[in-house]
Amino acid sequence: MNTNDHHAIDALKLGPKTQEYLLRHTALVIAVTAHAGKTRKDGITPAVKHSMLVAERFFKDDTDAYVTALLHDVVEDSNVDLTTLDMLGIPKHIIAAVDKLTHWDHAPYLDYIAAIKTNPLATKVKIADIENNLSDSPSARKFDLYHTALDILKDPISSASWEKPAK
Repeated sequence: MNTNDHHAIDALKLGPKTQEYLLRHTALVIAVTAHAGKTRKDGITPAVKHSMLVAERFFKDDTDAYVTALLHDVVEDSNVDLTTLDMLGIPKHIIAAVDKLTHWDHAPYLDYIAAIKTNPLATKVKIADIENNLSDSPSARKFDLYHTALDILKDPISSASWEKPAK
């Protein structure tokens, strides 16, 4: 957890471990509430299960990634916005990562992926998100798109800008 972020929970003078627990709990409540009654594309699996599976990878040793993963679809898929996350005590650096992870409708997918690469926390979570999506038997088109995205995100020397291949 980034100790440079100051929120209302800081006023409680809680120890760092208690603050981490409170942040994790807050993010879980936000995710469960935001995704309540929604399902994945199969029409059966609760939407929040995906966020929880992505977050699970980070549970033991990375609170920032865990919280970001829980919240990664919240802004895109519910009426929760970035301001609400801030008001609920989510640290600004996590909100910045959630903002990068929010795929606004107007952005082409690979441009969106390139923008994510500018934020290391968002990059880490997006890799886990895509890997989880690949376990859901995506279409051939999505499969190829996800693998291209992973190549971009995992390439340590590629820049944040992505150029479309010439036709």
